[in-house]
Amino acid sequence: MNHHVSRSVHVQSAAAALLALALTAGSATAQWSSDPMQNLAIVVAPGGQELPKVASAPDNATWISWFDNRTGGYQVRIQRLDAAGNPTFGPAGLLVSDHPQESFLVDYDLIADRDGNAVLVFTDTRSDPNRDVYAYLISPSGEFLWGEDGLTLSDNSAFEADPRVVQASNGEYVFLWPRLDNPAPGLYMQRVGPDGAKRFGEEGIVVAGNGTEQPAFCEMVASDDGSVIAVWVRDTRTFLSPRYLHAQKFDLDGNPLWSPDPVVVQPTSVPIAHRPSIVSDGGAGAIIAWHDARLSNIFNVWVQRLGDSGELLFPAGGVQVSANNTDRQHFDPALVFSPESSSIYVFWNERNGAQSQWGVSGQRISLAGARLWGPQGIPFIGVNSINKLAIRAAALPGRDAAVFYLEQPGAGPGHRVIGLRVDPLGQFVWPGSTIEVSSIVSPKGRLPIAIHPASGMVKLVWEDQRSGNNDIYAQNVNPDGTLGVAGGPACPADYDDDGQVNSNDISAFLSAWLDSVQNGNLNADFDQSGSVNSNDISAFLSAWLDAVHTGC
Repeated sequence: MNHHVSRSVHVQSAAAALLALALTAGSATAQWSSDPMQNLAIVVAPGGQELPKVASAPDNATWISWFDNRTGGYQVRIQRLDAAGNPTFGPAGLLVSDHPQESFLVDYDLIADRDGNAVLVFTDTRSDPNRDVYAYLISPSGEFLWGEDGLTLSDNSAFEADPRVVQASNGEYVFLWPRLDNPAPGLYMQRVGPDGAKRFGEEGIVVAGNGTEQPAFCEMVASDDGSVIAVWVRDTRTFLSPRYLHAQKFDLDGNPLWSPDPVVVQPTSVPIAHRPSIVSDGGAGAIIAWHDARLSNIFNVWVQRLGDSGELLFPAGGVQVSANNTDRQHFDPALVFSPESSSIYVFWNERNGAQSQWGVSGQRISLAGARLWGPQGIPFIGVNSINKLAIRAAALPGRDAAVFYLEQPGAGPGHRVIGLRVDPLGQFVWPGSTIEVSSIVSPKGRLPIAIHPASGMVKLVWEDQRSGNNDIYAQNVNPDGTLGVAGGPACPADYDDDGQVNSNDISAFLSAWLDSVQNGNLNADFDQSGSVNSNDISAFLSAWLDAVHTGC
């Protein structure tokens, strides 16, 4: 057969299929992308979408929440992706709350519980202009298990913000948040059963603060026998307040277990608005990391390990991850514990003394506090004029760790998302040392991550301005450094990722294209122009024909 005739037939067949399908509105097909130029669009809408969070469920589903401003006032929305990355709540996600919000947002928290439900805790002004705290439990099918308005955790005239949640080993949910002015400032705790019953009264109980101090920037991990371990900044009232790091373990009744007074993790002030990191040590203790400037004008990262009884297992003040106190600054530690290697990984943003150059460094620390990667750690990405920020890390199954960050390759505001994997010897594992998770150079921010421990799949989300305002995009990374459904093809023309390029891919693309046109998203922006139009159909058909004739 004449190849030109054959190619013409394919074009006409494809065009006919497109025209026929265009007469009906299909639902969009989307899943984890295998192409870093085409990340999964979670929400692309007018008005700006802010503060994404991500959590991985036991079945490898992914929960993603955000503040949505498409209506001119911030709403809380959530999306659930199945294990393949297909959204289950439609293009706009599930509306959680349209109660009033201030125009400025404060941080909040999202987890997935052991049954695959999402637990959201945030603040709004539905009852008081100073913000109160509300929690929601949402099932995989979108059912509001604590009622359509959630649970009210606080209802008073004080300013409260930045709540946190963990699921304890007994199945209860533990919430922790700061109250930053009168009445009765302090750190408040509430425990809630799966049935929505509040254990500590209507307003929770005070677990830190002496009635005048304003502790804040708290974090928690679950521990043994239903207890939790929390770390926080002691007092944030003024720049001169004692911003020391305190920690405490609390039992089922909210009682302190490490003596009445909290453990002093760091007895000198941390920077204003700095949040420490905490992870479980795999037993009944915890590991904490932070940065401070106790060494004159040099910032360094420190790690402390707390034993079952709250004892300091590393030297007072913590282990300094890098001994370089002269021409390097160290910021924003990403902390993970690797049970298989019985060690602690910590990665940080390393900068020159003037903070005008940036790199990514790491240290592995033994459970006895020894620096296993040398006195200064390992510079995985050297300090240079390319800005790197938002360092994130995850412990992979086995003994390795994965690291991700935003990279600003040029003078403009655009970023890419970069990843790397290292083994216990500090050697790169993925081919080429690093991978591109998102190759589109556009302004990006936040970059929370979550890992599915059983499979080792890491899920990343971020704010992205590739279409002009903040939208939310996501990408998975498999343990071998590939993107998309594990074992799937890295071929843009294989639009349904079934391993074959055929007419089904045309149907899948057109369905996504129609959804993009009707709902104003960029899921079918195949040529990455920032808009969806007939050019995307032409670009897809060209790629499809090339794939049919020459392969990907």
